[in-house]
Amino acid sequence: KKSSEGGVDVVGGLDECNLQKLKKLSVIVYTADKPSGSFKQDLFEHVRDRFSMDIPPSLSINFVHLHEVKYLLEKPKRFTMILESLGTMQLAWNALHTITPHVFIDTTGCAFTFIVAKILAGCKIGTYVHYPTISTDMLSLVWERRPTYNNTSEITANPIITYVKLIYYYIFA
Repeated sequence: KKSSEGGVDVVGGLDECNLQKLKKLSVIVYTADKPSGSFKQDLFEHVRDRFSMDIPPSLSINFVHLHEVKYLLEKPKRFTMILESLGTMQLAWNALHTITPHVFIDTTGCAFTFIVAKILAGCKIGTYVHYPTISTDMLSLVWERRPTYNNTSEITANPIITYVKLIYYYIFA
């Protein structure tokens, strides 16, 4: 097992021994990046630099480039959570319509993609979500009617709009 200089890395127990056990596994990586002749090599180098591990050539990895529908990830000015969620669901449908895996694992935190993967595509679900969609800090900022990145002065100046936004947040929380 290789170790990184900084101690235990995110990959944890996924060492070369475990990777050898996964020879029959086929990995599909959905990406919004444009394809290039060196994409796979560049990604593998990034993994090597970041996690101090090599991905064995025996591991089948296929890339589905979704750069043509990247516009679905654009951030809207209003109703960001619901519109971003709908956009990620559309992006997931485009991805899963191209190649449908047995197990869909999301590492981006786009929880609404699970609906598409599970119900529409019939995948089993795995995830690593490192932050909630709505944090208690975000709820506090709206409740206290403080203008900030997620709470414009137009909203904080109007108690009715503030309460509507709180309901909207609680639905997502």
